Amino acid sequence: MAEIEYAGVKVGGSKALLIIPLLGTILGALWGGFEVYQRYLDMEAKIDSYIAPDLTGIEQELAVIEETLISVSESVELAREYTRTIKNDLKDD
Repeated sequence: MAEIEYAGVKVGGSKALLIIPLLGTILGALWGGFEVYQRYLDMEAKIDSYIAPDLTGIEQELAVIEETLISVSESVELAREYTRTIKNDLKDD
């Protein structure tokens, strides 16, 4: 059977088949942990550098639209009253 000797420690074939995947798993987990931590730091930097957009222009446009809708609804109400008056006058005639 094949044996590997390193620093006075002899490792046989069956132990090597257990140690090599175990080392690969540990190294992969460490690399994944470091990668997740780096992404977390990048995300934190982006969140810290976020500046809210200026929405005053949109708010002003909404105010103008609201005023226009109010004036239109007043005009509709006046037209409705005028129509009722004409209808009642025609009934009376």
